[in-house]
Amino acid sequence: MQNFHRSIASLLILSFFTTACTSVRKIEQSPGSISIMSYNVENLFDTQKDPDRNDYEYLPLAQKNTREQKAYCAEQRSDFSRKACFEADWNEQVIVTKMNRIANTLEQISGRGPDILILLEVENLSVLKTLNEKYLKNSGYQTVVLIEGDDRRGIDVGLLSRLPVAGEAQLHRIEFTPDPSDENWKKPQTRGILEVPLKLPNGETLFIFGLHFPSQANPVQEREDAVNTLIKQMKARGEKALTVAGGDFNITEVENLKTGLFSKTLGSEFLVSHLVGCQTCEGSHYYRGEWSFLDALVFSKAFSSISSSSWVLDVNSIQTPKMGKYQLFEDGSPARFSATHSVGVSDHLPIYAEIHLKQK
Repeated sequence: MQNFHRSIASLLILSFFTTACTSVRKIEQSPGSISIMSYNVENLFDTQKDPDRNDYEYLPLAQKNTREQKAYCAEQRSDFSRKACFEADWNEQVIVTKMNRIANTLEQISGRGPDILILLEVENLSVLKTLNEKYLKNSGYQTVVLIEGDDRRGIDVGLLSRLPVAGEAQLHRIEFTPDPSDENWKKPQTRGILEVPLKLPNGETLFIFGLHFPSQANPVQEREDAVNTLIKQMKARGEKALTVAGGDFNITEVENLKTGLFSKTLGSEFLVSHLVGCQTCEGSHYYRGEWSFLDALVFSKAFSSISSSSWVLDVNSIQTPKMGKYQLFEDGSPARFSATHSVGVSDHLPIYAEIHLKQK
């Protein structure tokens, strides 16, 4: 989801405010812990047109002259998206700015980012590798994973980690429920659930599930199907398995109150980050005056302090890191990326947590 209406005056005021605040505080990771973070980086695209994706908005202005591009842009619902699709100049310098700001945001975690990083809205593996190799050189990420999904815009889920892989990564398609009232129903083309097994320092396997569920522009049934697919895959690893899911669930506070997708469906089976911790956090996304935890980390109950497993979730470590130089508007809400202003990375905040080996 996107936070649209920001005045030019506010941006100019904030530009001065942000420029003045040049120092960036850091979150120091606890010694011996493994840190996990999920971050929707909001449309991290390259400058190339992919033949089977609707990535027309994220092209250099000089390439926005085809019949197909003009037709696609004219169909965009909002004035903001339509204008950006026609007029935004997504060039190489814009990408440099975008990646530098992402790196600045990630480096608030002990100066080099978390041990495990789930990134959402990344166009392809090449873009993920560029971010890692050119902008996150000090992070030491040896595992770089992205498997192309079915999203028509071309955004995917990627993973970076300092931990080595412990098996083959795979992409699980969401098991959608057909609409019996719609004779023309077709399976939605959206992101799958990325599964990457990682080897923990003590030799155990940690199963990471990265996700980006259908947005609020889609029926709630699609998010219910996505949640059920996730639960099925996480539980398939076994009751005692160390599993963590992270990403953009696209479940608003209002929707959760109506459906219980977080509080009941997921909360009854797992440890949900903002239900067990993050008590002072407002949310990860701000839209029309309302905060929601669209983004979450979900841990198997093997991470509970009363389980017999070797690792435990530190509920006090759960937070939404927001001390990066470019992250916030003056009112404290996430600043959407804009290459023409001195502020803006993403319209989401990251969600962060640490796990620890239990003391013997």
